[in-house]
Order: sequence, then structure tokens, then C-alpha cells
Amino acid sequence: SMVYSRELKIENTEFFEEPFHIMVNIGNENEDYSLPAAMVLVDGKEIFKPSDFKKGSGPLSRKIILSASSDLEVKLDGETGSYVEVTILGWLKDDLMVDIDGNIYRTVKIGSQVWMAENLRVTKFNDGTPIPLVKDAGSWYRLTTPGYCWYDNDSASYHNNFGILYNYYAINSGNICPEGWHIPTGEEFRKLVSTLDPGADFVRHEASLKAGGKLKESGTTHWADPNTGATNASGFTALPGGCRSYAGNFSNLGTFGYFGGCTDEASLALRYATGSVFMRDKVSRYVGVSVRCVKD
Repeated sequence: SMVYSRELKIENTEFFEEPFHIMVNIGNENEDYSLPAAMVLVDGKEIFKPSDFKKGSGPLSRKIILSASSDLEVKLDGETGSYVEVTILGWLKDDLMVDIDGNIYRTVKIGSQVWMAENLRVTKFNDGTPIPLVKDAGSWYRLTTPGYCWYDNDSASYHNNFGILYNYYAINSGNICPEGWHIPTGEEFRKLVSTLDPGADFVRHEASLKAGGKLKESGTTHWADPNTGATNASGFTALPGGCRSYAGNFSNLGTFGYFGGCTDEASLALRYATGSVFMRDKVSRYVGVSVRCVKD
């Protein structure tokens, strides 16, 4: 086997002692080979040990304290093709959020609320329990337990931009969002919309004629033409991730963005041909939709 060890001096005089976020992912370029053994130490303290890594677990993450004189040591024992990826991020950045899979998201403050500015793409609940991946339409049909999928079951094409579609039971598990974040309530959706459109009338209309364009990503890279009214003035960058019906069919990618809330009547819906935003579009519990978490 190959044994590799590398020690790095973190030379940065710009900070003293600050919290950082370290993410480590290991693997082998040849899938037939076994997972390598890896160890990561910071200032001589073991942050990750070989038993922490399991096949299919994805990146592991920890909160650590680094100073300008910190030492980072990485040890790897494996066959040819083995690799270890180490990423260090500033933990306290207000504009970043990290999920349990190691996905990094931009966030945005709108009024007094802080929202994810990207669609959720996590595959585990925040306690590490896997969310069931349900590809088959027959298995998705009227599913009453948590499930997720990618649009057209195509993770390569849609994971990084449109994210994942989740059913009601995954969304309302209570722990799909990272710690410190949660699924929005109907009231929180209304607060978001009224911040962008103070004149929105929620008594007669669960809609706003002005806020939709401020929420939608501008242009036609992801939204279908004409993407009416889209300015993304809010920074929310709403995307048209489409949905998966109760029968397991996929539709509306590029034309509709549905965002699930904490009840089946708490939702946000945006459409390509209007600058309006619709709330409380009743979404069936069996339908797969996009998710944006809001900060506690």
C-alpha cells in the first residue's frame, strides 16, 4: 500500500484565533479499490481518524480553531489512486451556510430574515440519517414517508444548480435543514413577500404582483423566456426547479419554482410568465418540490 503524509504551516497573519470550518473527503479514483485510511491533525490534535470515514458517507466536517501559526497534518494510507480533499472555510461568514453533506450555500438577508440563496441539495437529515432516495415512479406514487430525488433522476445535470426535490414528509421531518435553520412557516413566507411588497394584500389575495420579480433569478439561463419582471433585487435568486407529481412524473423545469413550507398550505410558487408570487398554492404531500431554509 501507499503511505503519504504531508504537514502544512498555515501562514496567515490576517487572523489571530478564529473559528473555521474544515471539510475532508477521501476516496479512490478506481471504484473497485477499497477506501483509503486517512487521518487529519490540527496542531497535533486528531480531528478525523480512519474509523470516521465510511463508504458513501461523503465529506465530513468539523468546527475548529486556527491561529496564524497552526499546523495541519494529513496522513493517507491506500492504494494507487487514493486521494484526500481538505477544504477550510471561515465559519462565521454571514453569507455562507454548510449542510451535513458538506454542500456550501450562499445566504441573503432580506429585511430581518436570513434565507438560503440556493436550493437545498442535502441527502441526509442533520442527525446523519440518510433521506431515502426514491427514483422509481411506482415507489414514489403516494409515498407517505420521507423521500427525495433529482429532476428526471439526473443528479449530474441538476444537483448543483436546481438542487433536490423533496416530498412533504422529508420537508417536515423537523431536521432536514442544518442546525440553526428551519423550514419556513406560512407567516415567514408572508413576511418575506411583504418586505419586498409592503402593499401586498394577504386578506383578499395570497399573492403579490410585485415581489415575484424581485425573488426570481434574472435572465434566461435557468428560467424560460420571457421570465417576466425578473430582477432578483432581493438576492433570493429563486430558480425554477419544477416538481415531481404524486404519480412520479417530472414537469415544469424552467417554468415554475415551487418552495415547500412547514404545512401543505405553506408554500411559495413563482412562474416564468409573470412577475407575481403566489403563496399557499396547496401542494399535495406526495409532490416533490424545492426547499429554501430560513435562519432561526
